[in-house]
Amino acid sequence: MSIDDTSPYQPTTETESKPPAGPRGSMEYMRSFHYIFESEKWKPNVLWGTLCLLTAKVIPVVGQLVLWGYQFEIVEELLCKAPRKGYPDFDTDKIMDYMKRGFWILLVKLVLALVFGAITSALILGGLGVFLGVAAASEGDKEAMMKSGIIISAILSLPMFLMWIVAILVTPPFTIRAGLTQDFRASFDKAWIKDFIRKMWKEIILAAFFMMGMGMLLSLLGLLVFVVGVFAAMAVLTLMEGHLYLQMYQLYLARGGQKVPLKSPEPIKPTEPIKPTTSA
Repeated sequence: MSIDDTSPYQPTTETESKPPAGPRGSMEYMRSFHYIFESEKWKPNVLWGTLCLLTAKVIPVVGQLVLWGYQFEIVEELLCKAPRKGYPDFDTDKIMDYMKRGFWILLVKLVLALVFGAITSALILGGLGVFLGVAAASEGDKEAMMKSGIIISAILSLPMFLMWIVAILVTPPFTIRAGLTQDFRASFDKAWIKDFIRKMWKEIILAAFFMMGMGMLLSLLGLLVFVVGVFAAMAVLTLMEGHLYLQMYQLYLARGGQKVPLKSPEPIKPTEPIKPTTSA
């Protein structure tokens, strides 16, 4: 007679599975890729992610919201459960829940895009204004105009680069708060954001470059499978990004960071195994 455990997550020993941010207190970047294949249903999970991105081409945003929601469903489940083999599989019954969670992430990303877009536009317009002023003063001197254009571009390159670095640094903490709190106002806790960046800035930048490299590699492989392969690569990258967010947050907590308040105050508890019954 054996015990029947109905939980979709099977308990494992430390040799079979380990927490995303390991005992060394460091990021495990390739772990974000390998964990995807630990589920027996990894193919359907990636397929559903691919379909979400494909449908976003027909019905804008909706599919992306679902995938973002599923991304943070994984983050929260792995965060609140003890180390277990696998992760929550895509559940079609939770599509609306995924969409609602993804909506908060979209709002935060839109705010960040508007802020950085406004700064970029101001820099470009400022540079264009200076160039037009120089062009008017040069009275049609093409050589002077070309030199001024090069100088202005060089001057603008530094603030544009710094703004790109800032965007890389602020996007993960804002996204983590939006995905976990599922609350717009709670996503903009300035003190928490600053503390997260202060403790995790190196890992954030390294993770960004890691995702860039993996993005190029997986996209090239995806091109070999026509158009669908590219969308599958993007789905895998989204799942990888979520796991990196999980690792960053766990490492941040290990360094003395403050916990993010979840929408549900009660932590998710593993399903209790069904106890064997004895016959009378």
